[in-house]
Amino acid sequence: AGSVGGGLWKSTDDGSSWSIVSGLFDNLAVSTIAIDGNNIYVGTGEAYYFKPESTWGGTWGIDSLRTLKNGFLRATSQPGEGVFSSNDGGATWNHDNGTWNNSSVRYSGDFMSIQVVATKAGRTLVGSLKGLYWSDNADLATITKSSGTTYFMNNVITEVKFANNNVVYAGTRDSLYRSTDGGQTFGAAINSIFPVGAS
Repeated sequence: AGSVGGGLWKSTDDGSSWSIVSGLFDNLAVSTIAIDGNNIYVGTGEAYYFKPESTWGGTWGIDSLRTLKNGFLRATSQPGEGVFSSNDGGATWNHDNGTWNNSSVRYSGDFMSIQVVATKAGRTLVGSLKGLYWSDNADLATITKSSGTTYFMNNVITEVKFANNNVVYAGTRDSLYRSTDGGQTFGAAINSIFPVGAS
């Protein structure tokens, strides 16, 4: 279990007691967890909110432009540091990978806030505020942006689910998309009930 600002916690007695997991103290803003065998992925960073005016008060909203500022007068959230991965069942952790490295800067880049991580059969999908990414490396050493419409590629990915036969479904804030190649490419929005995002 994880929480924004509280780190990652583990229970071995069906949730009766919990202990904090060491190895993720670089960033405690846990936003999502995915497990595939001994491979565990923990996304960090919460959704960023901003205030366009220079004073407090008024309406806050999600930063649709994703041009975020340092400091908390104009932006509020717990910044992330990409995806932490463990390939030994949680014994050790690392986030020096395609989502974060020594040159990465908080409040900037495509992986400042991980919304969802999904993994199945060696493929891992990472949804951020700036699109969806995939990797076939257990340690996420290389990560590639999924292709699709301009709207899909630059939108907040809120949910990702693996189905059968390499089918993957991905949701943005207002549209649903389908991939038939394991999440590498997505077609136009398939939903007719929800509003359809611009192409």
